[in-house]
Amino acid sequence: MSLEAPVGLNDYPITRFCMITTVVVPVIAAVTDIKYIFLLYFNPFISEYHQYYRYLTFQLSCVNESDVILLVLIWYNFRHLERLFGSYKYLNLLSLLWCHTTVIILLLNMMTNIFIPNLFGVKLWNRLPSGPLPLMLGLYHFYKQYTPKIYYFQILLFAPPINIWGKGTSMGTSNSESSERDVIPNRKKILLTLSDQFIIDVLIILFVLNNGVIGLFVGFISWITGVLIDKKIFLGLDHWRIPFMGHVLENKSRINQNIRTQNSNETVLAQEQNLISEEEYGNNFEDSLMNINNSASTTSFPKNDDQVGDEPVRPLRQQFLDVFRSAPELL
Repeated sequence: MSLEAPVGLNDYPITRFCMITTVVVPVIAAVTDIKYIFLLYFNPFISEYHQYYRYLTFQLSCVNESDVILLVLIWYNFRHLERLFGSYKYLNLLSLLWCHTTVIILLLNMMTNIFIPNLFGVKLWNRLPSGPLPLMLGLYHFYKQYTPKIYYFQILLFAPPINIWGKGTSMGTSNSESSERDVIPNRKKILLTLSDQFIIDVLIILFVLNNGVIGLFVGFISWITGVLIDKKIFLGLDHWRIPFMGHVLENKSRINQNIRTQNSNETVLAQEQNLISEEEYGNNFEDSLMNINNSASTTSFPKNDDQVGDEPVRPLRQQFLDVFRSAPELL
C-alpha cells in the first residue's frame, strides 16, 4: 500500500460522513436553537432534572465554532485509519470507542459527584466538554500506533551564544576553530525533533486545550480507554460488529472500484488512440515526403543541347541588319 493517501474523500465514506455531520449538526442546532441538548452539567441536569440522555448526546456535536473547525481537520487527518482498517472495520472502531468512552465517563462522573461532590467548596467535576473529544482521543492512540512516520525533521530552538568580546581569529587558527573557542561554555543548542505527524499532534493539543482542564482530564481517560481496547483488555474489534452495514459498505466499495477501473480503462484507451493517431500521422507524413521525392526524381528536364531557344531573341533592328548583310550573298 502506498504511503500517499488518495486525494479527495471518494474512497473514505465514513470519514466523509463524519466531516459532513460535524458541520451540519451544529448549524441545524444553531438554527433551531437546540444547542442546549449537547451541554452536560451534573448539576442541575443530572442531579435535579435527571436528564440522563445527555450522556448520550454530549459527544454528538460541538457548541464552539473553533471546535468544529478543529474537528473537521482532525477527521480529515484520521482518514488514514479508514484506509488501513477498511470502512467497515473503521466504523466498528468508532462505535466501539463511543460506547466505551460514554460508559466509562458516565460511571466516573457519577461516582465522583456522589462520593466527592465538593473540594474546598467547589464542584470537582460538574461539566463535561461538548463534542466528540473522548472519541478523538481514543482514535488518536490508534493513529499513532498504526500510522507509520514517513520522515523526521529538526527545528533549532536555541543556539549557544557567541562571545562577541573574544579576540577573534589569531594567526594559524581557522575560522571554525575560532568560532568554537569563542562560544560561551556550558551552553548547548536545543533541537526539537518532529515527524510528518506533527500537524495532527498540534490539532489534538489545540482541541484539548480549547476545553480547559476538564478537556485534559476527559482526554486522558479516553486515551487510556483506546489503549485498553487496542491491548484487548476491553471488548475489542474482534468481537464487535455493526449489523447490516458490512454489505452496504462492501457494495459501495465495489461500485467505487468498478468506477475507478472503468475510468482507468477509458484513460488507457484514450492514450492508445492518441498513440495510434500520432503513428498514423507520422506514417502519412513520411509517405507524403516519399511521394514528393519520387515525383522529383522521375521528372525529366531537357538538357542544355536540346533546349529550345537557347539563343537569345534578336531585336527587330538586328533582324533588319542581318537581312541586308545576307543580300549580296543571295545575288
